[in-house]
Amino acid sequence: MKKFILASLIFIVLSCTEEHCNDCESTEIPVAGFEYSRFRCENASNTCVQFQNTSENVTENSNFMWTFGDGESSDNENPVHKFNDYGEFNVVLRVTNCNGNTSYYSKSLSITYDSN
Repeated sequence: MKKFILASLIFIVLSCTEEHCNDCESTEIPVAGFEYSRFRCENASNTCVQFQNTSENVTENSNFMWTFGDGESSDNENPVHKFNDYGEFNVVLRVTNCNGNTSYYSKSLSITYDSN
């Protein structure tokens, strides 16, 4: 009786249906990338930036982490960020897929008064 129960438990643990499994659809390593466009923030003299994720080999289960070089960050796929100061900012996008593979892309942005 004990062997039957143990075998049943092992079968239940090892078998799963698609709706209950967290299968990863991609085995490819992501390639992080982004583009951006600047605009004057509404009702402010600050510069806002719309970031467009252009990463490759990502799926709906991929995670995105942006750091904007000014102490702020976002986990949105395509964030808008308001820079409160002028200067050079190193923006970094980290993309992690469902297998845990990670890729980074960084770009230096110059935020100036006339950057609009």
